[in-house]
Amino acid sequence: MGWLLRKIDQVVAAVLAGSVGVSLSQLQAFMHQYLQRLGGHLDEARRNFDQLGSAPQLQVLEERSRQLLLDAAAGRVGEIEQARDTILGAGPFLRPFVFVREADPEIAMAALRDFQPAIPVDAASLGYALAGVVLALLVYDLVKAPFVLASRRRRHRVH
Repeated sequence: MGWLLRKIDQVVAAVLAGSVGVSLSQLQAFMHQYLQRLGGHLDEARRNFDQLGSAPQLQVLEERSRQLLLDAAAGRVGEIEQARDTILGAGPFLRPFVFVREADPEIAMAALRDFQPAIPVDAASLGYALAGVVLALLVYDLVKAPFVLASRRRRHRVH
């Protein structure tokens, strides 16, 4: 029976490690697709700002109202640029943490809805996959540790 339980344990560990590893290998692809989408939002925000500055319809507004609209548009451009630059400026292993902190939830959800998995061949994706395997195995061992210890104590008391 011990042999069978060890084999089941190995299979569970392998499936868990493989699943988490493959999932984390997709992190780089997801961040890339998010940044593509963020770039599109940035282009649109810049275009809107440029159009607001020269829109004849705004000339009928009083100066204070016109300035508030321009400030809001410029703020959005700056916000998107700052988020993009912060994510891109992070190193490959800090980038996921910076991404979580800086990502716009609405844009991230849209990227997730349209996400297309990729085959990871870059160093960062392979590193994320390896980190996922190690993390999954560590968590699995931590979860099963109380059961292993209880089983050992029970066997020790019996003998």
